[in-house]
Amino acid sequence: MLVVAEQLLACVLQGATVRNEGDAVIIGRIVRGGAAEKSGLLHEGDEVLEVNGIEMRGKSVNDVCDILSGMTGTLTFLIVPQTVSRLPPPLTKDTLVSILN
Repeated sequence: MLVVAEQLLACVLQGATVRNEGDAVIIGRIVRGGAAEKSGLLHEGDEVLEVNGIEMRGKSVNDVCDILSGMTGTLTFLIVPQTVSRLPPPLTKDTLVSILN
């Protein structure tokens, strides 16, 4: 995957840092002992689509920080797990032919 832009978030949110890869907001690092690690639900490389119904795609890391810092109570994340979002496309007969030629 081509990384168009990558910025690390200056602040730590709920025990994780995020970065941008193009329009995507990606979990960059899980902070040891933080809420994200304790929950076991967020992992490095996961894409954050929404938090409490607010779309994150297309937002800068600074926007994400501002949005999340204003939230209180339970946070509900809609995530694309890293293993799902980064898998290469499945091989097809056409792909195999092109590789072999």
